[in-house]
Amino acid sequence: MSETLAFRQQVEDFRRRLTTLAHRARGDRRVMIDTTGNRSRVVPSYSDTHRLQLYGERRYISVVRVLLLFALLRDRERLDLLGRQVRVEAVGAFWQAFRGTNDRPACHTCPALLLMDGQLPTLATTNTGLRRHLTVEFADCMLMPRELNQIDGVVDDALGREAFAEAGAAVLNTPGMDWRGGAEAFTGAMRRIFGGFDVTHLVRGPDYQAGDAEAQRQLDALAAYYEGLFLTPDPRIGMENFRRRVEAEIARG
Repeated sequence: MSETLAFRQQVEDFRRRLTTLAHRARGDRRVMIDTTGNRSRVVPSYSDTHRLQLYGERRYISVVRVLLLFALLRDRERLDLLGRQVRVEAVGAFWQAFRGTNDRPACHTCPALLLMDGQLPTLATTNTGLRRHLTVEFADCMLMPRELNQIDGVVDDALGREAFAEAGAAVLNTPGMDWRGGAEAFTGAMRRIFGGFDVTHLVRGPDYQAGDAEAQRQLDALAAYYEGLFLTPDPRIGMENFRRRVEAEIARG
């Protein structure tokens, strides 16, 4: 899963690049985190459905990492003293870990970039270490076949972005809520897309007929995505390790 910070910050000059990017305001063009192409992680898989399952697992961990960062940001910047609710908005990506190819685009593991009161989340804190972590987690990507990337886009358009924004707002505006509470809010909202109606309409075109092999393949992929997203093993130990790394970066500044 997304061990992105440890992976990409082994070299001090790359840390400096992240620091520079983390202080920038949002522009019109997407910013590539890795411009050299040598830090793009390979994720082995034995089939398309297995790859979408792995992507679902990675998405879940990316989401809860961002929610943990939001909880740390809330407490550090004392957002509960603002006297109002922080407005959270889901928008298209600004940072991207690396560049994909035409047939295998780099698919973001977070459903969306979350803005806070219309601004990048990095600008809501003065701590450079926390800004670096926010940048890396929102930039995280996984190479995906184009047709799987399109399935992911359908899920995000239907509810993924909304669910992520709801969870982010809950953490930022609820003193004491940790990433676990945010994760429950996210998965609860996401289950509505799979449990609230027949997901087959997501892949059935106007010419669909029973036994359509391509539609069935896409349904199998959606089932694998569901398994990865909701049946990921309890990440508490990994999250505690992640928290310690974040706190060390915050202390370093």
